[in-house]
Amino acid sequence: MIGNDAALAALWDAFEHRTFFRIGYLASALATFTPEVIPALLGATESDDPDMRYWAAVALGSTGDESAVPTLERLMADDKGVTVFDGWVSVAAKKALRTQRRIQAAIAARDSTG
Repeated sequence: MIGNDAALAALWDAFEHRTFFRIGYLASALATFTPEVIPALLGATESDDPDMRYWAAVALGSTGDESAVPTLERLMADDKGVTVFDGWVSVAAKKALRTQRRIQAAIAARDSTG
């Protein structure tokens, strides 16, 4: 069953240990477990591994959660980490902030018409 605690645990384990080649898919799937996954993703942004910070930022942006904004802003301003595929953590955080804002705008638009 997608969406239960076992699914979240399996996704997080694959995310943490990179047992699935397409980690971007994992980041997107983890974002659907908001709000439960937010603390784990915020913690992952403190990892020594720039790849983990990069994908945690991507997932945080996809949650649309307001609580992720300060962390994403910090990563955008201060994190100079580079991933194994030459992706910058700061750039991922910047894109994640744009995604988060788009999600919030869509929610606001939906709420104002509903």
